[in-house]
Amino acid sequence: MHPDDRHLLAGLRERFASGDINSVSREYCLRRDDGVYITVGVTAYGIIEGERTDLRKPGPVAASNVRVAGFIRDISERKRADEERVALEERLKQSEKMQAVGRFADGIAHDFNNILGAILGYGELAKGKAPGGSDIRRYLDTIHSAGERGRLLVAQILTFSRARPAEMRPMLVAELVDEVALQVEGSLPAGITIAIANECPGAVVLGEATQLHQLVMNLCTNAVQAMGAGGVVNLSVSMMRVDAERAAHLGTLHAASYVAIEARDTGTGMDEATAARIFEPFFTTKPVGRGTGLGLALVHSIALEHGGALDLDTAPGRGTKITVYLPEATGAWQRPAVAESELPRGNGETIMVIDDEPALADLAQEMLAELGYEAIAFTSSVDALAAYESHPERFDAILSDEVMPQLTGTQLTTRLRGARASLPILIISGYGGPGFELRAREAGVDRLLRKPYQKRELAEALALVIAARA
Repeated sequence: MHPDDRHLLAGLRERFASGDINSVSREYCLRRDDGVYITVGVTAYGIIEGERTDLRKPGPVAASNVRVAGFIRDISERKRADEERVALEERLKQSEKMQAVGRFADGIAHDFNNILGAILGYGELAKGKAPGGSDIRRYLDTIHSAGERGRLLVAQILTFSRARPAEMRPMLVAELVDEVALQVEGSLPAGITIAIANECPGAVVLGEATQLHQLVMNLCTNAVQAMGAGGVVNLSVSMMRVDAERAAHLGTLHAASYVAIEARDTGTGMDEATAARIFEPFFTTKPVGRGTGLGLALVHSIALEHGGALDLDTAPGRGTKITVYLPEATGAWQRPAVAESELPRGNGETIMVIDDEPALADLAQEMLAELGYEAIAFTSSVDALAAYESHPERFDAILSDEVMPQLTGTQLTTRLRGARASLPILIISGYGGPGFELRAREAGVDRLLRKPYQKRELAEALALVIAARA
């Protein structure tokens, strides 16, 4: 028997002899002749040898007179299947939780992004008119920073539902880790340092830049926050080859080559109950106001969305190690070109703006005016269509919201395309619902812009669609 299981059968003969029990059923680990331990199940009965002289007073008998008869069965496969079933049920529960957050995100994304769009957009316009160094400018900077945090929070929630599509491109992982570490080092608490080990400086994965940056950033900040008394955060990048499919702590590793991003802290570690919940959305062990509970849930969601998985190794008193596995990208990697810093401007083109939120329609109109365009705003898609059909030559491009009563942005695009195939059309949406990107592409939309947007994003997107249709 395995030493850890000997207590399960210790003293059984004595208990049979005393009459305390007459049968037993146990499971324990038994070593085979080849030294491998297997799990067995035993069902046994006590048999007393000889006869008692006084049947009226049975009393105990000597343990040496007790024999045990029973059956031993190898139940290793059954136990393994039960463990896999439990693990699968846990992964299913986690998936259902993420889907619930996704449905929540779907419900609030459009309206909340409209609110943030007005806050950020008008805040940006106001900052441009406020004197530098004034109290008003400082107040506006604070409002804008709060709006950006709200924007990031909505983007994180939308990631859980995969409502925001990922634009994948090859990324150098070591460079990404170095960039995140440099950002985090600027605000490290006293006594905490970051150590980087890039074993594979040329490792490349195919991913969405913002999401992977968030993944590494959340791994790093979570490790930093786990070490209140100081310590070292170890970030490493390595390669791993998986030859046979296996289940990770979350997700499945298929036969392939993976880039492993590991974050290991020297903090207090976690007990089993806490470790079982750290990837749940909105679960946090931090004090109120110091965490949203979305950091590691986002790490989980992004890893799975990129075809990866993750492992967790933690225990009280020995810190925590989280390893994210991302499939290695094949082919040559090239550094993406750096975008031009100059803001594109219009040449007096007339832009039709459609948004059922009057504040956002006015905001787009003012931004476009500052960018050198002439903008005409509508809050009804039906009125906008009628105005276009009356004077189609008047408009050089369309800038429309997606979710509107009567006609959505993609439905409006289909009608406009029938009248003028070369018309530049840009659709703006915080979340257009399931299948929005496919509907937009089939309708002939030139470009999508996400709410809440800033003036530079609008300027670059509009310049591109106009140039493409010229």
